[in-house]
Amino acid sequence: NGFYKLTGLFWNNGGYKHRLTQTQPAEAEDYIQGAGWSVYSDIRYRLQVANLRFSPAPNSVYALILKYIPAAVRLSADSDTFDGYNGWEEWVILDAAMKCLEHEGNDGDAALLAPRKARMEARIASMAERNQSEPGRIQDVTSVSAWPWGVGLR
Repeated sequence: NGFYKLTGLFWNNGGYKHRLTQTQPAEAEDYIQGAGWSVYSDIRYRLQVANLRFSPAPNSVYALILKYIPAAVRLSADSDTFDGYNGWEEWVILDAAMKCLEHEGNDGDAALLAPRKARMEARIASMAERNQSEPGRIQDVTSVSAWPWGVGLR
């Protein structure tokens, strides 16, 4: 899998690029399913693991442009080099050092590296948001179904 982070999702509609915006799970329920896409539609998506979910669901095949940051390549040969992303190579060094020390029976010194490795893992986890196409926002919890003139009008 070569995908690391999403940086933009666009609908290529007849030469015009429309940026699609991310939806929150509760907001996806506000759309009329099967309504299809048009230039007047407020098309949203949700990135779920390795899938994109669209609201409203498309009723045809459309050309999309997905911009993303690729994942790091897997090292397999002795001559392969590793260019750590944003200092993440330190985690690899710490993990390898701890395993070498444990293999030699030096569990005490390996345990001394554990807090440093844990801090590094927390830093990596804090950077793990896969959708970089738009900033986080407050979820819209006002249901359009409560509007007197109809459901799904956005």
